[in-house]
Amino acid sequence: MRLIVYGTLRKGEELNWVFSWASVQHLSKFETMEISGLRLYVVGDCPGAKIGSKGDKAIVELWEFSLSKTREASLLEMLDRMEGVDYGLYKRNYIDTPKGKALVYTYCGNVRGCPQIKDWKEWQNSNKNKKINIPNSKIVICK
Repeated sequence: MRLIVYGTLRKGEELNWVFSWASVQHLSKFETMEISGLRLYVVGDCPGAKIGSKGDKAIVELWEFSLSKTREASLLEMLDRMEGVDYGLYKRNYIDTPKGKALVYTYCGNVRGCPQIKDWKEWQNSNKNKKINIPNSKIVICK
């Protein structure tokens, strides 16, 4: 299974602990890369991605897991809960990467007025003490 993470699930970020859960980190490898076709936005205290055009670029981590079907299903169930899939906050999508197709969670809400970024970690480091005013956006339920 291949998974793209671009924000709070990246190495060193606050939700990366999920990959230590059930020892999946020992059954995985990751690399940081720039990929095409993904736009990143700041949506509150976290990033949200939208599928874009080939000209759109984002810095992400591509994780590759060697898991049993049962462990993979458990990991996806946990990620779905964390990403609010049942509430229509994020949804699963697949995107082409240099290593093949990979799962990515994309944001369903309105990003109008939200800052577009290329790299969540870089944005965080350069905006640590800055308060960003994100417009109130209505969550669009993903279908």
